[in-house]
Amino acid sequence: MVTLCHGDCFLYPNPPRPVNGKVPSGCMDLQGVLHPTGSKWIDEYCYRCVCTRNKISCCSTIPVFTDLPSDCKSVVDKDCNYKLVKKHKPDTDCIKMSVN
Repeated sequence: MVTLCHGDCFLYPNPPRPVNGKVPSGCMDLQGVLHPTGSKWIDEYCYRCVCTRNKISCCSTIPVFTDLPSDCKSVVDKDCNYKLVKKHKPDTDCIKMSVN
């Protein structure tokens, strides 16, 4: 089975913003958490983010499948692990084996 997928990334500027009258060194994410410059983290939406001097860049750790069989779906757990399962039997993996 060949399944096409793609990921998505975004970046947003990280201009210095004063906090309590001081400009922090690092990046303030969209949830208001300060991350040190050069740090990496995975956010609550399973995006891997990197703080650089002037921006935060984030890419999804979960692929978006574009050509799954109609009886399959992708399931993501709270730790950002994913697997492909049957829609009506979530305990059954959605894998097709072929013999050449």
